[in-house]
Amino acid sequence: MDQGLLIIALRAFLYTADLPGALIVLRTTSELGLPITERTYFVVMRFLTRQVYYDIYRARLKAIQPLFAFELIGPFDPRAITRDENAAYHWIMERLLAHNGREGTHHGSVPTVERILAQETAGPSGERLDHWPLVNMLQRALQIRAAERAKMSIPWGHNYRKRKLAQTQEEMVPKDIPMWVWPPK
Repeated sequence: MDQGLLIIALRAFLYTADLPGALIVLRTTSELGLPITERTYFVVMRFLTRQVYYDIYRARLKAIQPLFAFELIGPFDPRAITRDENAAYHWIMERLLAHNGREGTHHGSVPTVERILAQETAGPSGERLDHWPLVNMLQRALQIRAAERAKMSIPWGHNYRKRKLAQTQEEMVPKDIPMWVWPPK
């Protein structure tokens, strides 16, 4: 497994809205010792930024509160989302990192939005990046989506998230098959 395969798997799970699968890919990546790069951040952040943007857009049309956006980026003024999509996406990415990037960042650094967006031209920096902010964002998104579907509170989504991740982990990484580790010991 290499970084390119990680990105392909991550994108496949995200774009099919399989958040548990995406979370297991991120967890397995760190267990295998593969680095999280700016490209990994870009893929997850772009997906979640679009989800937040369209949640705010739908909420405006229906005159309701954007619950998904509020839970992922914290309190905000909906007027901050401008007509310029690029500026709005940049603002949302900054809010995502600010709201989700503080806890558990002891396994590496958290890149800035500029560094994430420049990843295609600059390439990987070689600096060890923390996977926790991405895991935190995807866990919140999974929990919120579960609560929205069931029309229940967010804490209910917490129980669903734990069960769903355990089930997905068992399906994707069976217990009786040892994880492949490189270099061999």
